[in-house]
Amino acid sequence: MMRFSAKTLIAAMAAAGAAATPALAQERLEIMTLPAGSVAHGVASGIAGVVSQKTGLRILATPFAGPQVVVPQVDDGKAAFTLINVGDTMEAYNGIAPAYKKAHKNLRMVSVGYINTTGAVVRIDSGIATVQDLKGKRAAGVYSAHQTCASLAAAVLANAGLSWKDLRIVPVPSVVPGIAALGERRVDVTPCGALNMGILREVNVKSPVKFLPIDTSPAAIAAASKHFPGLRPMTFKKGSTEGIVEDTTIFVYDFYLLTHAKMADETVYTLVKAIWDNLPEIQKTHGAARGWTRERMASDDTTAPYHPGAIKFFREAGVWAPSVDANHRKLLGQ
Repeated sequence: MMRFSAKTLIAAMAAAGAAATPALAQERLEIMTLPAGSVAHGVASGIAGVVSQKTGLRILATPFAGPQVVVPQVDDGKAAFTLINVGDTMEAYNGIAPAYKKAHKNLRMVSVGYINTTGAVVRIDSGIATVQDLKGKRAAGVYSAHQTCASLAAAVLANAGLSWKDLRIVPVPSVVPGIAALGERRVDVTPCGALNMGILREVNVKSPVKFLPIDTSPAAIAAASKHFPGLRPMTFKKGSTEGIVEDTTIFVYDFYLLTHAKMADETVYTLVKAIWDNLPEIQKTHGAARGWTRERMASDDTTAPYHPGAIKFFREAGVWAPSVDANHRKLLGQ
């Protein structure tokens, strides 16, 4: 009979345990997002929970002030992932001031994600019916830690022929404090709001709110697009979610799940596959996550190139179309 010392047995058990545990389980990866209460943080939390349960990846949604804080950390490889909108991705990748003073060429697409919304939000008891009625009103603004919100708000105002000069600005750092200020009656409007925000639900319970409709004429849409690329109108049915008190058309735009060029191919592949395989479950975790579809995950209109790990999965899934590859190579300068 073969005999083993206690030391040998312990070493063997440790080796067996290591072999049974996927290498990916050792990683603790963050999805950096906008503040808690934002749509981005809510969706990221859903992804983190489902993916962590289904794979060896350990994902955590971590809130920060805004894209201008998050993007440099992801680009430098100091953070693993982030959820960032189409406009910020374009400006960050190309280094478009004032939001980004240098090009962040290490950003890589993991997937096109959910559709986000933006519009002006007022209290129902305010007597405000249209964006044009906002002239002279107190408005959340500046968005010192969230330049994206400033651009989105400027787009909403421009759609109605207004600008920041037409409002009385109450400075806030980002979108969540802006919604909170509306609930506290410190402002009459927050011109940068989104459906399905946790903070919007909280405010709506105490002081019901509504989104103001946009002008869908080509000229008005074009005026808005000068401030933020990728905006398109979408109509939401009365009562479909908080703030939609009648059939209302507001702006929508894509959010991307991004990583950096040096992230391990295996990690990105595992994450994309987990999202694809478990998308119905992820969609149940947050209202906005219902807008995350397999059909859009690999798209030919992204503003940053894809990561090799994502490309590998999309090729296997049969959705890496020639037009997607052409856009990807163009962004890489190939």
